[in-house]
Amino acid sequence: MKSLETFFGIGSNSSGRLMSRFNIHPTCRVGELANKQVLDLTAVLSDMKIENDLRREVLNDIKRMKETGTYRGRRHALGLPIKTPVKLNRMERRL
Repeated sequence: MKSLETFFGIGSNSSGRLMSRFNIHPTCRVGELANKQVLDLTAVLSDMKIENDLRREVLNDIKRMKETGTYRGRRHALGLPIKTPVKLNRMERRL
């Protein structure tokens, strides 16, 4: 169900696990789900960190790294690549 993957923080692995947990066929549409399945899915999704909660957590992590002055924090502050600086440093930088 691709509609689960539209949420920030839910990828193909997470959506596959959720669908197998509630016995939902991968080609099933949201309108074809039973009310119980929809309620169960919403209950599980409300417990997960997705969308704004996850975005806020990621931004707070980056802010903390900048404040502590870690290598990754300095790279974030300068707008440089963080995880693959050697490989991507030769590419044209964003201005």
